[in-house]
Amino acid sequence: RSALNGSPCTLFLLGASGTGKSLLLRAAKAELHQSRSDVLFFPCRELIALFQRSPALAHDMLTASSAVLIDDIQLLEKHTSLQQELAQILDSLEGHAFFLATYQTDELDGGGQKLHSALYDRLCSHLSLGLAEPDLDVRLRFTQEQMARVGLPEHHSTALFIARRCLRLRHIRG
Repeated sequence: RSALNGSPCTLFLLGASGTGKSLLLRAAKAELHQSRSDVLFFPCRELIALFQRSPALAHDMLTASSAVLIDDIQLLEKHTSLQQELAQILDSLEGHAFFLATYQTDELDGGGQKLHSALYDRLCSHLSLGLAEPDLDVRLRFTQEQMARVGLPEHHSTALFIARRCLRLRHIRG
């Protein structure tokens, strides 16, 4: 939150599936929308489709916005030219726009190694946060929040059971 309230920057969230990267990205989007009207949020598949339909339009949209948020940027691994374009866009955004991206890592993968070095180096040269697997306390609080959000009665034993059984935030949310 403090990074979002500071001067524009690049933020790179890395972590295994279910660690809360997408949840944090959506929270950042909501926070940025309070002070900016031109915040762009793209699931990576939509960004790829936009660049395939109209590269010039996609480039103009990204460079004109004050915040760009991209979820699951690892899906760009087979799109080398798009990665290079995104690296150039990142250079042009520096200092006047926020750029946030999530990258899903595997235990065997060093994280980001599938991305073109031009993009990966730019992302890692700024603020990078590796998200660890959520521990029981985090999963319990998240479960209690989700139960309250959907109007379920607040039973600690039920929340604890769910938090112990579901190791990923995505499973709890579902």
